[in-house]
Amino acid sequence: MRSRFEYLVVAIGLVARLSYPAAAAEPLSFGVLAAPPYGIERSDKTVSGSNHDIAELIGAKVGLTFNYRLEPLARLISDIKVGKLDLMIMIPGEELKPFALAPIVPNNSVVLTKAGNSIAQYADLKGKTFAVLRGAVYDQRFASDDDIKKYEVDSYAIGLRMTKGGRVDGMIGPDFGLYYQIMLEGMKRDEFGTPLILNTRMLTLLGSKSITPELSARLKAAVEELLSSGAIAAAAAKYVN
Repeated sequence: MRSRFEYLVVAIGLVARLSYPAAAAEPLSFGVLAAPPYGIERSDKTVSGSNHDIAELIGAKVGLTFNYRLEPLARLISDIKVGKLDLMIMIPGEELKPFALAPIVPNNSVVLTKAGNSIAQYADLKGKTFAVLRGAVYDQRFASDDDIKKYEVDSYAIGLRMTKGGRVDGMIGPDFGLYYQIMLEGMKRDEFGTPLILNTRMLTLLGSKSITPELSARLKAAVEELLSSGAIAAAAAKYVN
């Protein structure tokens, strides 16, 4: 007859065989900002875009698969803070810096105005109204300045149309995203003034509390390898017009 110890060993082995493969195969949730070129919904409802493509490179490097969630910025921020979302790529404000895993690429935060109304310096922003993507903080000084009026919008497209139509004085956002949206809208860059660059910040891989220290280290190493090889730059370059 088998001893109690032998039965215990067999039971533990069965549990491990039953539970481990399911856990190992479980895709992580990856949030993708619903704003081109970062996140784009294809005609078949699947997700593409620069953040998706970079995530695919990272997943392949560390042997992970992702379930992609194309969501507005405010929802992504809320979900990663409370652990409803595992990973995402964005420019983190102060509240999200504790979730930062690895820097990816720099983005300029700019203010775009209608052609002929260019703003030369920060002081010229005061007393004017600018469209800003709902939930986004592109520049802390700008966000905290009560002398600058902010008009929240749900997409770059809405803010750019309002700027071109004179309904707001301009729009703040990342140059990469704004210029791509200008192209999608069939607009031209010369319909907008010279951008005022407020800062240069890093698009960053963020991870929620669900990401273990070991996995965090693997993800960071994967990003560093992909940056060194030029793979991330090539993925982003596909969306530069």
